[in-house]
Amino acid sequence: MRQIQSDRHPGGFGCSIMDSSFVKELRRGLRSTLVYKCRMCNKETTLDTDHSDDKSLSINTAVVAGAVNGGGGFANLDEIAAAIDMPCMSAPTYILHERKFGRKVQEALLKKMQEAGEEERRLAIEAGDVCEDGTPWIRVVADGMWCKRCYKNKYDALSGCASIVGYRTGKVLFYAVRNKFCQICTLARKRRRTPKRHQCFKDFEGASTKMETEIILEGFQASEKMHKVRYLDQLAPSSFPAMPPHHIPVCETSISQFESGSNIVPDKIKGTLSIPYHYLSIFRN
Repeated sequence: MRQIQSDRHPGGFGCSIMDSSFVKELRRGLRSTLVYKCRMCNKETTLDTDHSDDKSLSINTAVVAGAVNGGGGFANLDEIAAAIDMPCMSAPTYILHERKFGRKVQEALLKKMQEAGEEERRLAIEAGDVCEDGTPWIRVVADGMWCKRCYKNKYDALSGCASIVGYRTGKVLFYAVRNKFCQICTLARKRRRTPKRHQCFKDFEGASTKMETEIILEGFQASEKMHKVRYLDQLAPSSFPAMPPHHIPVCETSISQFESGSNIVPDKIKGTLSIPYHYLSIFRN
């Protein structure tokens, strides 16, 4: 409506968009640009069906975000659009906006982790939990998961992830994903060709059981650099693989394990541990 109200035609004919005829529609995914041409002064007016800025998502990115939050993908979106007789974006356009949304999620998570680290550090100082060298120390909860169940006898998952959550705040301090598989590289190898230039997500070699430990170890080693704190007390599920203390060079860390039904870890922390996985398992597949 603002675009229509602000439309002005020069020339002194007193014409407006009301005197224009529809010419064509330019579609870019779910966003359309409507082109009108004035019958009196021949001025072309364009009206966009979507207006977004740095503080909001475009309609294309927003619908992809909705599909991801719903646990679906392009196929689900295409079926819904067909059911309501609405033109849908193409698969390449969907992938483009999925990657754009993925970057926004990564940026938002990084910002929130930094804020959580600052809050944990402040609470540790207020509680007097400070090492001899003046570095605050905190208690954390760590857990991980794989892309498929192991059923206690089949540890061959191709992807795994883990996160570290502050015990006081229940907020994520660190997360990461490990992948043993890249579809583009695998297809190229089967066809005996050189892989085309792409963003390869294969970043892990070895047993799948080591994925979680490697991620948690990376988080411990990055604690002082990221948050200016040390993790001196770690809570982990009884199913979590043991991590030898000598693998953590920053300090001597105590690791306490709890059963899945234990109340030692608040429910809000248990829920927080799984938040990043929902998005990252999609964007890094």
